[in-house]
Amino acid sequence: MASAPVVATEVAGALRLTHLDALRGVAIAGAVLVHVTQLGGTPAWVTSFGAWGSRGVQLFFIVSAITLLSVSRGMAPSQFFIRRFFRIAPMFYLAMVFYIALFGFGPRFYAPRGIGPLDVALTATFLHGWNPNSADSVVPGSFSIGCEAMFYLTFPFLVAWITTLNRAAALFVASCALSISLYFIFPRVLSGPPALIRSFSYFVFPAQLPAFAMGFLVFFAVEKWRDDEAMKRVALIALPVIGLVIIGLASIDSQYARFHLLGDVVLGALALALSLAPVRVLVNPIFGYVGMVSYSVYIIHFAVIEAVRPFAAASPVVVALAYPIVMGVSILLASVTYRWIEKPMIAVGRAVASRVRR
Repeated sequence: MASAPVVATEVAGALRLTHLDALRGVAIAGAVLVHVTQLGGTPAWVTSFGAWGSRGVQLFFIVSAITLLSVSRGMAPSQFFIRRFFRIAPMFYLAMVFYIALFGFGPRFYAPRGIGPLDVALTATFLHGWNPNSADSVVPGSFSIGCEAMFYLTFPFLVAWITTLNRAAALFVASCALSISLYFIFPRVLSGPPALIRSFSYFVFPAQLPAFAMGFLVFFAVEKWRDDEAMKRVALIALPVIGLVIIGLASIDSQYARFHLLGDVVLGALALALSLAPVRVLVNPIFGYVGMVSYSVYIIHFAVIEAVRPFAAASPVVVALAYPIVMGVSILLASVTYRWIEKPMIAVGRAVASRVRR
């Protein structure tokens, strides 16, 4: 496998690292896969395999931590918060309006009592991940955006303390212990439908903190081994092994939270290996472009799935074609929203932040 150079480019005033964009592309491919296989009509083994695509969310979190450590260390907290707000809020607020118009306020799986003013207010302030009824109900899949926002809130404090590989390892171990504890504690102390509470124990930010901590681990490991040719060769050899491990786990992981911490470790290994040895099979213009527009793809693909759903129910052929259809249409629409919404708002965030005193 040939290695591609790690290239940094400036897009809309934001530093882009090609291998990290490629990892985002891999992550969104998995996230879309799990939701497409939930359409029904797919063989059990396909559904089981697709379920591991939900680990794409953890890969997003790992890459987010690496990216922010690469480009945002030393930035004043006020500037950091402004820039991150303009990065995620505009598309998210449009998604809130769109999905409320599409689905209304009625009951649904993640909101058994329906959507109320509190759910909308919590979602608008990115606090929805702390309430079981709000965590993933107003905007589909939005628990991950809530976790990302909470990570932004804690990042200036984490980056001040996590300054070495050993400290990053300590954070990862402690966060894993917390995540496991919540998975057992929440069903005993929170009231509500058991399935909803189990999902909430996975959605809440502390349960996902290990993925962000893994990003810190990978970042400091890459800093340590960036110029180590022996480690680069090890990474190159490790990549196909990691791929086989992912395939093996995908064949058995059909539960929402059963292996998400194991997924953090495996995907952290993938991020580390690809950072040291960016092979072209993954670090290429296709995955890079998909990764660049992945935020819009994530928000949009739920709507595309709803458009496909009636046809999928009527035809097994459409079920087989659903994944490429959903990915293709979502990427096309995301290209538009990235060009006309995300990029301009990123530029506005930079401009506003530049006027704030450090």
